[in-house]
Amino acid sequence: MITPLHYLAQTEDPDLLAELLCACPSSIEDTTIHCETAAHVVKLLVKHANVNVKNFNDLTAMDIFHLQGSLQNTEIGKILHKAKAKKASDLTSNMTLGDYLSKELTLIDKRDKYFGINIQNNPNDIRTVILVVAILIATATYQAGLSPPAGYWQDDYKPPANNGTTNNTHNSSLGDGQRQRRAGQMIMSPADLFYFLAVNGSAFYLSVWTILVIIIGLPFSRAVYTSTWLLLQAYYSSMTGTFPTQGSMALTVGRFLYITFTVLSTCAAYMIPWRAFCKHQKLKLRVDTMRGSRVLTHPKN
Repeated sequence: MITPLHYLAQTEDPDLLAELLCACPSSIEDTTIHCETAAHVVKLLVKHANVNVKNFNDLTAMDIFHLQGSLQNTEIGKILHKAKAKKASDLTSNMTLGDYLSKELTLIDKRDKYFGINIQNNPNDIRTVILVVAILIATATYQAGLSPPAGYWQDDYKPPANNGTTNNTHNSSLGDGQRQRRAGQMIMSPADLFYFLAVNGSAFYLSVWTILVIIIGLPFSRAVYTSTWLLLQAYYSSMTGTFPTQGSMALTVGRFLYITFTVLSTCAAYMIPWRAFCKHQKLKLRVDTMRGSRVLTHPKN
């Protein structure tokens, strides 16, 4: 049994199909006896079709297109080129589904296994809880970084050049006394500042990493990835711009170490999930489900 929308799609009458959708938009959600909508096949093909898959004759769609000779359809050729279809000779060595399953799990595979994706146990609740907690931690740590406990200096100060300069410099290295400062820089003593930024920064970058691992591969995840990268750059600029730059050797060394930590953490939080996703996608595209180690046998006459 098919739905009215299925029937009109088979008749190839776009005008009548448009009238049905205008009169009854909900008809697109009607299902057949197999619980399938009219758009389920299109949705599946758009998301998961591998245009370079080989048939049992080791031919791809592009190979078959070129075999048509003078009967080639230029429109089909444009579609294949747009989909980046290739000849079998231009492809890297494919692997069978068994080879793919025997490989070590990628980061994306481990994520899917943990959340139970593609299994009938509704993993949305687990994913949502972890995502919400990670977002809350990222928000709290980001705000804490912008508003450190002791606040910021409101004026510039430079110790007078007198006999007490040596003592002031010594006290500044320990976080005591009146050290040299600039307006807009953090007030915290060096020891407390190092501890706070290290702990707060680690929590922030780990939460961002968790968010990116969870959302990657979902719809609009690229837009979220781009905005997250810009957020990380803004965080880096804010932290390095307000870090004390003068007053002691300890602050100078600490600033260098913190900048190094921030750069490495930013790259790790952003690049590790992205590289894992790209590697996972390339690996999936190499899987040739039409071929395998099985041997087809035919009954003897």
